[in-house]
Amino acid sequence: MEEAKKTREESLALYRKGLGPEHPDTIKWIASQALAHRNAGRYVEAVKAGEELLALRRKVLGPEHNDTLSAMYNLGISLRMAGRKEESIAMLEKGLELRRKVLGAEDPATLITMRELGDSYEAAGRKDDAAKLRAELEALKAKQK
Repeated sequence: MEEAKKTREESLALYRKGLGPEHPDTIKWIASQALAHRNAGRYVEAVKAGEELLALRRKVLGPEHNDTLSAMYNLGISLRMAGRKEESIAMLEKGLELRRKVLGAEDPATLITMRELGDSYEAAGRKDDAAKLRAELEALKAKQK
């Protein structure tokens, strides 16, 4: 695993140097790094990469681009896994607000963000908020059937 991590880091350094930090391929590598760190349980590193990714996507694509919203979603999950529950909630709440605005309340990405926000509420001990959001989510799912 450490060898794979080192190889990914070296590849990312080459992308940054060769293509530049804002090139779409470099940004994709950063996204890959963030998810690889999270999947390996390296949550602090996942958050760091996720924060860099979100900043780049906001700058390059804009705050409402779907890839930017996906970066917010993934960063929210990584923050929760790193024990930063309130920051996770703030990130997912903002992401949910934007996904509702851009994609609509019934879009699958919006619904998945609702589920993750509910999980973050639960992790932070906000059981009433979690229950309310999950009820709203179930109502939206039932409406789609």
